[in-house]
Amino acid sequence: MVDVTDRIQLEEELKKSEIKYRSLVENSGAGIAVMDIKGRFTFVNKSLCRMIGYSEEELLGTVFSKYLHPEDKIRLISIFRGAFRYPRRKVEIEFRAIHKNGHIIHMHSCPNLLIYEGKMAGFNAIITDISERRQADEELKKSERMYRALFEFSYEPILLLNLNGMMIAANNKAGDSLGYFVKDLIGKSFRDLIGFTERWDALNKLHALREGQTLPPYERIARKNNGTEFPVEIIATLVRDPRDRPLFIQSIFRDITERKKAEEERARLQAQLVQSEKMAGIGTLTSGIAHEFNNLLQIMSGNVQLAQKTKKPEDMAEALEIVADISDRTTRIIRDLLMFSRQDTEGEEPCDVTEVIESVLSLTEQQLRKNNIELVRDYEETSELRVNKGELQQVFLNMVTNARDAMMASGGTLTIEVREKNGNVEVRFRDTGKGIEERDLSRVFEPFYTTKGAVGGSPITPGTGLGLSVSYGIVKRHGGEIEVESRKEEGTVFTVRLPVYMPLLLT
Repeated sequence: MVDVTDRIQLEEELKKSEIKYRSLVENSGAGIAVMDIKGRFTFVNKSLCRMIGYSEEELLGTVFSKYLHPEDKIRLISIFRGAFRYPRRKVEIEFRAIHKNGHIIHMHSCPNLLIYEGKMAGFNAIITDISERRQADEELKKSERMYRALFEFSYEPILLLNLNGMMIAANNKAGDSLGYFVKDLIGKSFRDLIGFTERWDALNKLHALREGQTLPPYERIARKNNGTEFPVEIIATLVRDPRDRPLFIQSIFRDITERKKAEEERARLQAQLVQSEKMAGIGTLTSGIAHEFNNLLQIMSGNVQLAQKTKKPEDMAEALEIVADISDRTTRIIRDLLMFSRQDTEGEEPCDVTEVIESVLSLTEQQLRKNNIELVRDYEETSELRVNKGELQQVFLNMVTNARDAMMASGGTLTIEVREKNGNVEVRFRDTGKGIEERDLSRVFEPFYTTKGAVGGSPITPGTGLGLSVSYGIVKRHGGEIEVESRKEEGTVFTVRLPVYMPLLLT
């Protein structure tokens, strides 16, 4: 008798171990196969069967190359033969298999050489289906090709910069616009491509982008390879990776030389229109100013003649005082008239709005009195404005003359109010004239629209229909608003609202 307890126990342990590992192999999510040295399947698990659509009985004993894509057969057979020659070399392969239903499966495997009693007995392989990953890779490659095409053939010039402002990519349009070959742009700093005076501001914008700020489109002076400078509009954005980490800066720019020329031409035509309206306004003022000058001259002449006749010291002194006052008065009128009539090129400057109003009233007050129009000034102290004085005079003159025309038939009251409210200076021109029909209110600021009749068509005050249109454009250009309220036979209120001037305080 022999005690076989240990052997029986060992056999039981082996059976348990075999069951455990067989269970792991059978239930593995990866495909597992064992092949002999001729490439025939000697074992396949359920996962591999599901992957390629064949049963275990159909696969066992067949050659693995039978299920390969025709274009991959020679390559994989060569790899397996190489594994026999170099048994210690680790092999990792991707290949395509043909499913039983005919569609292609992308697979990945790391086959291992099996050695039994010192001889090569075949291979085992863990196989995973990477079709979805390959499909995602292909979609990504397609997207990359598409975006590359959009980048390369975009009509807009595009530059890609690293976070330090160095060029890492540029499309052909950017090279053409800047006068460089694309390869010569790579590695250049953005500072080499802009005007010298704008580099500091460009550095600030680069810093703002790196900090994650969103910049609106802005203008810059670009510099070509030959040194020529030209205006561009830039849209710069920070590009991030899927984890929201900054990658690079994309800068799309466009040459706006023609747009700038068009804007300059439009500004020139606008200036001409404003100037022509000024001269038309002077035409309406001429008779009143001439009448006032005649009155002033008659007063001055009469007092001088009286002093000459009486020879009295007190008459002489009074005459001299009157001459001095009238001279100051006429000097102010001429100064305001010259200021109003000139072609303004100085641009905007800080000023007190009441000063501009009074310069207009000095030219129009006599005509208001002549037409039985009472002038009421209701001014409050306000902050300064930053405006083109000549253009603002044009606006106020249009307001005053419109009010005069509305009350010319029977007289009335023109009240001018000045207030400061919510960061704006408001100037209201309130008349007691005939008012504006409700159907006309929405059109009063349209060019060439007038309720006074065409030039020469009204016996009293013919209009061109440009005064309010020009005024509207001037106020808007200064960042303000102009509004109108009116009721038939009750009068009209025009409100001009302009932003307060806020100078920069340096500390």
